Amino acid sequence: MTENSSSRNKIIIAVVTALSLTFIAAVAFIAWCVYNLGQSAATHSSLEDYESNYVNGLTVGVSTALFHGQRHMAAVAQAETKTVRAIGFLKTNYPAAHKDLEEAVDAVRNTFGKGAPAVKFFQQFQIIAEDRAEHHQAAEQVAQDLLDEALEEKQGADDLVFARLCLAKAKRSNKKPAEAAKLLLVSQESAKVLDEKNAEKTPARQYAVEQELAYCLAEQNENDKALAKLQKLLAWNKQFNGGKSSQAQLLNWLGYCQLKMGKAQEAVASYNEAITLDPKFQNLYYWRANCYEQLKQSAQALADYSKALELDAKDAGCLEERGNLYLKTGDYKNAALDLNAAVKLAPRDPDKYRSRAGLHRLEKHYDLVVQDFDQSIRLNKSQPNPFDYIQRAQAKARLSQESAALADCDQAIKLMPLLDTSYLAKADILMKFKKTDQALKVINQCLTSELYRTPPAQGWSEAAGGPDYAFVLRKRAAILDSLGRSKEAAKDRQEATKVSKSADIQPFNAKYLFTD
Repeated sequence: MTENSSSRNKIIIAVVTALSLTFIAAVAFIAWCVYNLGQSAATHSSLEDYESNYVNGLTVGVSTALFHGQRHMAAVAQAETKTVRAIGFLKTNYPAAHKDLEEAVDAVRNTFGKGAPAVKFFQQFQIIAEDRAEHHQAAEQVAQDLLDEALEEKQGADDLVFARLCLAKAKRSNKKPAEAAKLLLVSQESAKVLDEKNAEKTPARQYAVEQELAYCLAEQNENDKALAKLQKLLAWNKQFNGGKSSQAQLLNWLGYCQLKMGKAQEAVASYNEAITLDPKFQNLYYWRANCYEQLKQSAQALADYSKALELDAKDAGCLEERGNLYLKTGDYKNAALDLNAAVKLAPRDPDKYRSRAGLHRLEKHYDLVVQDFDQSIRLNKSQPNPFDYIQRAQAKARLSQESAALADCDQAIKLMPLLDTSYLAKADILMKFKKTDQALKVINQCLTSELYRTPPAQGWSEAAGGPDYAFVLRKRAAILDSLGRSKEAAKDRQEATKVSKSADIQPFNAKYLFTD
């Protein structure tokens, strides 16, 4: 009897051990998935040491929990099954994937309680997964839950720094860089104190916080501050052997800031250095192409866009940019291939339809222009763009749809009453249909609006509102000439010259207007 019991116990131990090892392997697989999801994210950011160590620590916590009993093992196994399944259809069936991810977190939370390592592990996974699926609001909500639980459970400073870092990243992805920066500023001092206590004597936590803060500053166009932090981070990276990939990422953002500051040549140098460190980093070629475009080096820009697409053929944004560049060079055939592909890959992105409309406009397929702006307007109902209506109006005018074109102009004026382009477009359309008196009324409406109520001497210059004002005056002069009111026209031209010495000055937003 005792012998049988001993044998049975050995069998049970063996089975439990086997199951435990299986679950540990599964958890390790999830950790691998977390890493790879992070690697393939749109920003191409690799996990820094602090984050990597944190995730590894959580993995150990989950693995340890497997030995606490069958109930714990079952909960983790359920969560593991759901998360692995979710990976397969994040893009193809997001609602189902989201449900699985939510249920995975709930399974471990109900078993271990709020704030447990296992819970934080699966929350971290969900944040990365939701972000990868471009459901940034969902990622932000999970990150907010992570921070709320850390505060509620009165967790340590390390947990709070990490939770705020996760939430900051989610908020930046969700186009809330200012909110993200506030969270990071709260963590700066804590990260410093924690690093000073760190046995390795490396600024790992400070590095993670300062890095994300630099990105937030860059996205807020505080480029000087961002550059200073990025230079500091690059020095730290070299000092503490942060790795080529993370160094390339910092150089990527450095180049991005330089490009926005109009320092395209310096940006090219940053991207060149980054590419030598990480030649498979797709974003580097994309942004260097942008630099070459700014430098009017179209051949180099096309080569870089093509290289970026070799690394990721499904990058809709890169296809759009290359397509637009083909348009500029007069290669309509290749432009059509790229812009159609971009729309197919990102059918819910209004910008893709706007870019393709540019091709149709140049080919004088105005019916297709209207169709693309129909889509753009439909997809952008929550934040309507007046320029969509302006350009659709102009296309409708070319199709002799007078009333529909004027209605679009009126909608643009309603959306943004202080936008002179709307008035100019409406005046042009009225002139096209020989309604000169009405065109003059529209221009007068523009010149007497709040936009131009301040006298030029009190604040206008060529760098600010002056050129637009001068252009509108010259537009009115042309209309007055057509009505035979040459003296009034001459007066307008004289006033325009006072505001701007350049006789052929164009308004800043003239690119949104097109002619046959």
